[in-house]
Amino acid sequence: MGGAAEIFAARLAPALAGGAAVSIPSLTGASGAFVAMTLASDGDPARSAVLAVSPGLPDADALADDLRQLSGISGAPSNLRILELPPPLGGDRSALGSRLKTIAALKARGIAPYPCVVVTSAPALAAPLHGSNVRTLHLCAAAGVKFGDVCDSLQRMGYERKPTVEKEGDWSARGGIVDAWSPGDEFPVRAEFFGDDLESVRTFDAATQRSIACVDSAELLPASDDEDGAESASDALAALLPDGFTLLALEHNSYQVGAALAKAASVAVYTGDPAPAGVMTFAFQTVPLPGFGELGAGEAHHPELFDAARSRLERHLAATREK
Repeated sequence: MGGAAEIFAARLAPALAGGAAVSIPSLTGASGAFVAMTLASDGDPARSAVLAVSPGLPDADALADDLRQLSGISGAPSNLRILELPPPLGGDRSALGSRLKTIAALKARGIAPYPCVVVTSAPALAAPLHGSNVRTLHLCAAAGVKFGDVCDSLQRMGYERKPTVEKEGDWSARGGIVDAWSPGDEFPVRAEFFGDDLESVRTFDAATQRSIACVDSAELLPASDDEDGAESASDALAALLPDGFTLLALEHNSYQVGAALAKAASVAVYTGDPAPAGVMTFAFQTVPLPGFGELGAGEAHHPELFDAARSRLERHLAATREK
């Protein structure tokens, strides 16, 4: 018997065989994540890049969580990457880092394609986004980086100078050492200079100030969300994604999919009801995931019952992986 991902893909195949656009209005639960994963399993390098759009940030977060849970089951692409593009959240440097890292990953994907799902939301698509000209600072001893240039660059890129680095977007300088925490990174980096020349780069723990590991190089992203002059994220993604990518518009009736995105996609799957004009509807029947079918009407939002159902689902997924 095939794995859960393979079974789902086999049942979904007739819907995707009908043409370039299809509407599947009957998805429930984590089915959206299964559809995204199935679409990313396409052997074509372009079509295995999937842009999954949800109505809002909570839906996007839930979809990304579902994809992470499901990516290890039998039949899922072994090298599937989940890239998140949240909306800019007024000074949230972690959200800014996620946006910039997704841009960098999509540009790098052109060199070595891999299956990926870019998870975003309608508000994120409406916000401005720098497409190809993202200003970054590359720390590498072999590149001849200078102490004064690094300090000047961090200041221009919106980093906040502090006595010690405590959070993303902070930087400090003392003696021949420059510390900086790039938005979206787990740890800050410490660049050690001899005179004006960079000698080494290492990650460190901001709480203890102790070094973690030496690294060959580090890429520091901007710490400011000043997007003046940037195009909309919808238009920027249409240019960044490979020609022929796949669009998955979840509950599309509550927002507008950008015309550039819809035109650039080779395959478009819509899950709202009714379907877009001229798009064929496919009645794809889904059933509740194990553990959730036992919940009665109105009970699914009860915290204790939901936690119990989630535990049963995790056991089911663990058993699936072992098969």
